[in-house]
Amino acid sequence: MLRKPHTLGNTFGHLQNAYSLYFNNKYKAVSGLFEKHFERKLIDSLEYFQQLVVYHHRNPESHGIINDFKQYFWTSYQELSNPLVTPYVNVPMTLEKFGGINPFFEAHNEQTPLAMQNFNFLDH
Repeated sequence: MLRKPHTLGNTFGHLQNAYSLYFNNKYKAVSGLFEKHFERKLIDSLEYFQQLVVYHHRNPESHGIINDFKQYFWTSYQELSNPLVTPYVNVPMTLEKFGGINPFFEAHNEQTPLAMQNFNFLDH
């Protein structure tokens, strides 16, 4: 079984598909088992990139998960704003896109742009 490439992966893929069919049939579900697919959108401008970063960082606060998005550990805000946090993102490149650390902080202190308030990747 391991002599052919991708055989083991295909076997697990078939197992997962079979379970998904079973689950959907048992619970009368009609969509993906775990989540809907994400829609991909092209980031075609610097302004759009900046808005997405700010939206991503402020999102936990706007959904009531935490009172201050700056204290939320599970976005890249901590990595970009605190040199003591080990970064997993490209900090210099991201801050460069904002024009430096001060414009980065200024962008986050402004209200979320109106165009981003109801932004949803799951719309089809």
